[in-house]
Amino acid sequence: MRNKRKFGLCDALMISFFVAVLAFDLTTKYIADGKLLLGQSAEFLPGFLNFVSVHNYGAAWNLFSGFSVLLIVVTFIFLIIYFWFFYTRLSKSSLYGIASGLILGGTVGNLYDRLFFGYVRDFLNFQFMEFPVFNIADACLCVGIFLLAVYLIFIYPKELKLQKEELQKQGFTDEPIKIDTSDLDKIKDHKFKIRDNINVNEMIKNHNKKDKKDE
Repeated sequence: MRNKRKFGLCDALMISFFVAVLAFDLTTKYIADGKLLLGQSAEFLPGFLNFVSVHNYGAAWNLFSGFSVLLIVVTFIFLIIYFWFFYTRLSKSSLYGIASGLILGGTVGNLYDRLFFGYVRDFLNFQFMEFPVFNIADACLCVGIFLLAVYLIFIYPKELKLQKEELQKQGFTDEPIKIDTSDLDKIKDHKFKIRDNINVNEMIKNHNKKDKKDE
């Protein structure tokens, strides 16, 4: 029997980071849209980071450009699956809550742009390397995915082990149920003996009837 899920620190962190990421992402996009024209750039940290207004009609690195409807559908499917995965895990890990909040906040931030603008508003650009222009949602998604990988590799297996031990303490086990079949075998043998006796009695009756006819 599965334990009921209780609201805990993991859930609180997920919701907090989700709201914070979504609010910060949409606010910075709004400011960048108001300050910069499309294609215009502005210095922020010379030699490291500047602002460039770019409209991304695809996914990361402008992949699947022109397939906005498909990207929206895939995003909705991903959100449904991830929410289901999150709320079916009996996890108390703070790292899992933070990673989930970052991933979900970043995903919804970009989904908002695709739904209301038809493209994603990007404005952050690294000057010291060749890298696509991105936004806060993209950055949070990358960090969230990295933290989720750390959780799945190092923490999740330990949680599964603890949950299994807890179930065993409560009397639940994955081992197959062993049934003593000795009594069943005795019943089966007794059944055959009864059947054989019935057959013998029938033979005696038939023999007696035949003798009476011969007389």
